[in-house]
Amino acid sequence: MEDKKACRTSIGGQAVIEGVMMQSRTARAMAVRNEDGFIELKSRRLKPSKWIGKVPILRGVVSFVKSLVTGTKIIYESSEVAYGVEDEKPTSWVMVLSAFLGIALAIALFFVLPTLIVSGIEALFKINPDDLRYARVLIEGGIRILIFVLYLLLVSLMRDIKRTFMYHGSEHKTINCFEKGLPLTTANVQSCSKRHNRCGTTFLFFVMVVSIAVFSLATFFFYLGGVNESAMNIWQKLLF
Repeated sequence: MEDKKACRTSIGGQAVIEGVMMQSRTARAMAVRNEDGFIELKSRRLKPSKWIGKVPILRGVVSFVKSLVTGTKIIYESSEVAYGVEDEKPTSWVMVLSAFLGIALAIALFFVLPTLIVSGIEALFKINPDDLRYARVLIEGGIRILIFVLYLLLVSLMRDIKRTFMYHGSEHKTINCFEKGLPLTTANVQSCSKRHNRCGTTFLFFVMVVSIAVFSLATFFFYLGGVNESAMNIWQKLLF
């Protein structure tokens, strides 16, 4: 009975410093290897979602912000266990600020930078923007994917990040094992796949690929509606 119930339960999580975090709707648990090589476990019950977390569209925004703040907090907590450092814990406002700074950096890298690069190419080679009406969407999309892949490759060169990526695979194996209803033993977890359909990194990649198709269609319909997207300034293009 417990195994069948486990199969129907969706579990989320993330890799942390020297460990993994797992979370369901009602509880969260983190396992981190400390300096002595022992695994420390921390768990807590979660409060039920408030009404705003159940409203369509709004719940997505709330969940996104909450996951960013929680993710940052968990990383801090895991580093304290892994490195034995007990610095003063950042306040909730610092967590929120860190999350929004991360969003700002992502917007700068994946939206502002590709638009600036294409605009720079047009100015450098004196290309008429109308000539790149449709190609521009494909070029910017390609640049976004390239930046994303290069970012992952560069950060993976850092020892701690590379180690965290390894735990990312472990997290997927563990979630797959749990959702199959198998006992959480080392042998069962090792036999499961490292791939997971709800992986956030995979989701981001697919969002960028789908955005190329969506923006291409939007450009076409704007053209049919008499809107000259190529004549917009860079800030108008970013809003577009």
